[in-house]
Amino acid sequence: KIFYAEGFVNIVQGDLKVTADRVKYFIEKKLVHAEGNVKILQNGDYIRCEKVDLNLKDSTGKIDKGEIYIKKRNFR
Repeated sequence: KIFYAEGFVNIVQGDLKVTADRVKYFIEKKLVHAEGNVKILQNGDYIRCEKVDLNLKDSTGKIDKGEIYIKKRNFR
């Protein structure tokens, strides 16, 4: 099963929040493909990018044209 959403889309899982203009969510595999003004927030860290493929099972993924901010080290 695949869930499609457009507009100001929010996905929240625990302390992880993903927002984007368009999202395709593969429910059984827990995979997210998000495009357009993508923001990923977790524990004060964030990623901004044009698109992301994210595995919600293990919090791994691939970003395209993005910026990463890690709060603990203030590293960009």
